[in-house]
Amino acid sequence: MDLSSLSKRQRSLLAVLSGILLGLSFPPFGVVGGMLAFVGLIPLLASIEHTTRLRETFRRAWLAMFVLGLVSNYWVGGWRGIGNVDPFLMLGGLLLMAVHPLFLVIPILLYDVVRRRYGSRLALFGLPIFWAGFEYWHSFGDLSYPWLSLSNTQTYNTAFIQFIEFTGPYALSMVIVAVNILLYRLIFFKKEMRNPMIAWLGLALLLLIPYVEGMWALGEKEVTTRSINVAVIQPNINPWAKWLSNEAAVMDTNYHATDDALRLSNPKPDLLLWPETAIPYFITAPNRVSDLAALWKYLDSTRVPLLTGAPDWETYETPRDVIPDDAHSTASPTMFYRSWNSSLLFYRDTNGARRVEHYHKQKLVPLGEHVPFVESLPFLGKIFSWSVGLGSWNTGSGYDVMNLPLHNYYDLATARRD
Repeated sequence: MDLSSLSKRQRSLLAVLSGILLGLSFPPFGVVGGMLAFVGLIPLLASIEHTTRLRETFRRAWLAMFVLGLVSNYWVGGWRGIGNVDPFLMLGGLLLMAVHPLFLVIPILLYDVVRRRYGSRLALFGLPIFWAGFEYWHSFGDLSYPWLSLSNTQTYNTAFIQFIEFTGPYALSMVIVAVNILLYRLIFFKKEMRNPMIAWLGLALLLLIPYVEGMWALGEKEVTTRSINVAVIQPNINPWAKWLSNEAAVMDTNYHATDDALRLSNPKPDLLLWPETAIPYFITAPNRVSDLAALWKYLDSTRVPLLTGAPDWETYETPRDVIPDDAHSTASPTMFYRSWNSSLLFYRDTNGARRVEHYHKQKLVPLGEHVPFVESLPFLGKIFSWSVGLGSWNTGSGYDVMNLPLHNYYDLATARRD
């Protein structure tokens, strides 16, 4: 195919095709979907070949990345059709889909600048580096968005991704981009290549070496002195409707699902695991004493610790406390608070005392879980006011290790009685 003869419409359609392929390569479309990532960039590269202006490349790249976000991240705006989703959350989702492609186009623009100045070969050689470098840079700050890293497309391809234990996920992104480049060259420029067999050999090595290493790694038997049994609970609750539903009904669903899992578990689990924000309210707040007591009563009946997602918060009062810079104001001029999307570990220690350990999420979805730069520009928080428990979380800090006792208190108590 002569790429120089493509019309503007054909180039736009190729960009859309690239966005669809890349979007479908992300979960939940399994290993087959993940394979689309290895060809997803080819239509986009073809659409910008022979372009003479950077703005043309920008338009094609933005279109491809917009479609990618539309296919893979539609859920950010709460587009679930439940009838009463928060309009501000939908607005945040739309803004994310429109603005985020402005970042995703950066490696493509760098590629195009190098292509027009130094030639296609050097540009194609540099694209994996541009892409991985961008993903690393884009994982920091208020606008970080690691969910669309190309490495995430291989989530189900467990044998292929074992090598990232040593290299990190960005090397996997480089491999995916490199495979796209080699296939692109073999499809459209094979006649211009001095020795296509070198490209075929490189392609084979890029695909086979990770699989060989991965199969070997998965075949190894890990030596461990202790393991734990975890019961993973996934209640059938609409992730958006739960913020609008009766809280007691949501907790009852969690309890019933856990009862079913415990009844079917053999041996008995050492830990219960509930999903993100399974508890959709501040259960540790002072006005939730009865709810927290009900949770402890339930956990005492199961005799198993619980790790769950739940909102967490801290309050501050002047002049008693030092008010953090990122604290939110309240109706009272002396009261402030911070809230986080959190993981909470509920357990009794070996002496029977109730313990709650906290981890506050650090990577928040821009305009979905957190308004970027709201600490510096507080008025943004008033514009984007979510009513479904999202959009205004504070960013967590630190990596505290949660300490789950090796010996269950309830088992120790039984042993003491015996």
